[in-house]
Amino acid sequence: MTVPTKVCFPNLKTLHLENVNFVDNDSVRRLFSSCLVLEELVICYSDPWQDTTEINISNPSLKRLTIRYTDSDGFGHHHRIVIDAPSLVDFKFFDLLARGFLLLNLHSLVNARLEYLFVFQDFNQVTVANLLKGISNVQSLSVTPDILRAFFRCNKPLPVFCNLVCLEFADTEDICEGYAPTEFLELLESSPNLETLIFDDGAFEVLTSNPSEKVPSCLLSCLKVVEIYSFGGPMKPVEYFLKNASALEKLKIEMDWEMKKQDEMKMELLMLPRESKICQVEIVLT
Repeated sequence: MTVPTKVCFPNLKTLHLENVNFVDNDSVRRLFSSCLVLEELVICYSDPWQDTTEINISNPSLKRLTIRYTDSDGFGHHHRIVIDAPSLVDFKFFDLLARGFLLLNLHSLVNARLEYLFVFQDFNQVTVANLLKGISNVQSLSVTPDILRAFFRCNKPLPVFCNLVCLEFADTEDICEGYAPTEFLELLESSPNLETLIFDDGAFEVLTSNPSEKVPSCLLSCLKVVEIYSFGGPMKPVEYFLKNASALEKLKIEMDWEMKKQDEMKMELLMLPRESKICQVEIVLT
């Protein structure tokens, strides 16, 4: 698709692009900047944009952005993504990583969800560091553990997520083998005001398999809610949170074991000592 020099969409608020191929970088930039009141942009595709090297999304009114790639070839190898969106509140990225990221003026960002599929190329590992740095103002962050593993492999210091109050992990079982729990604790240490921690789809076992003696400051001062879904053991990491989270108000655990084990583990969980005197343990049997 070619976007002419003089183009304007003065009333367009929502734009969904699915498998649209642009002829050059300027056409990409002109389309997004010409939408004067754009609030939501969704880019979904399965084929690489072969005629472009940069995806420039610069728009002062944009509030919600989703980039979703549905194939395993092409995009993660040669594109640079530039996002300049001072009004952006919600950012979702389901993709291979691009060649590079430049994220500007994301001061209004509240929610971000990142799902990254491959961590093997060196440039991808550096790029994930730039991605995390660009969204460091976020308040609620959802990531897969492989993003964190890629970040630590490129030996970059973690940004401090001063505004982050909710952190959610979803598991990708085929990638997360060999994960080091110390990396997870370092992320918690870089989130000094964290209040809610959520583990989805078995991520709890991946991230907390061997908890260390180090206790992040947020556990000692402000973490209020921990939610664990598809819990399958072991018990030691649960004990770690109950022992050290002095401000904890609720620990929610969803178990998917057979009934006999559920009953046994429920009793064991309820008997674990708690540092917080106001902590309530909620167990959901499925």
